[in-house]
Amino acid sequence: MLHEKKINFGYGTTALKFLNDKSDVPWMQKDPRMCITIRTWLPLLEGPSPAVVFSFRNPLEVAMSMMKRDGAKIFPLARGLRLWIVYNMRAIQNSHDLCRVFTSNEALMLNAKNELESIAAGLVKCGLVSPNPVIDQAVVNDYVDPNLRLDPTKHVNVDKVLTKHDDGRCIVYDYKSYLEEGHPERGIEMDLYKIAMKMFCDMKSGAAYEADYEWPSTAW
Repeated sequence: MLHEKKINFGYGTTALKFLNDKSDVPWMQKDPRMCITIRTWLPLLEGPSPAVVFSFRNPLEVAMSMMKRDGAKIFPLARGLRLWIVYNMRAIQNSHDLCRVFTSNEALMLNAKNELESIAAGLVKCGLVSPNPVIDQAVVNDYVDPNLRLDPTKHVNVDKVLTKHDDGRCIVYDYKSYLEEGHPERGIEMDLYKIAMKMFCDMKSGAAYEADYEWPSTAW
C-alpha cells in the first residue's frame, strides 16, 4: 500500500506572500528550475500571468562550463548537453501561452545596450512599464563585460562541418571531445551534441518557438 507523503512547501509560502503582494509589483525572478516547474507555480500566482524573458546560450559553451566548474567525473560533457536540451525544451514548452521576449547570450555580448533596449520594448508589449526607457551606456558597461564572452571557436574544429541548419545559415562544426575515440560514451555524446545544436539553431531562427515544432525524443 502506498502512503501519501506530504510535501514541505518550505520557502514557497514565503515566496508567494511576496509574489502576490501588489506592492511588490513588478518583480523579477531568475531561477533555472522554473524551466521545469513554472506550470506548478502559475495557478498559485494572483493577478496577470508573468511575462517571460527567455535567454539562451550555445549548448557546447554551457556544457563545457559545467564540466570545467565541477569536473569531468561529476559533470561530463554528455550530462551538460542533456541538461541543456531538457531545460530549454521544457522552458519553451511550459511558457507557450505566456507573453515572451527572446534574447541570447550572444546577442547581449555583441551589443548589450541595443539588446537590453529591445528586451525592454518587448516587456512593454507584454504590459510592463519600463522604469528606464532609455538605457545609459555607462550603466551597461558596469554590468556587462564583453570580454567575458567565450571564443565561439575555442571548443570546435572549424575545419570539419558536421551539418548545417536554417538553409545553411547555422553551421554545426565538429567539437573537441575530451573522450578518446572508441570510448563507450563517445557515441551518445556526439548524438546529444547534434540534437542540442539543432535546437540551438532553431532557437536562433525562431523555428523552435512555433506551435508545431518537432521536439527531439528524450529517450536516451
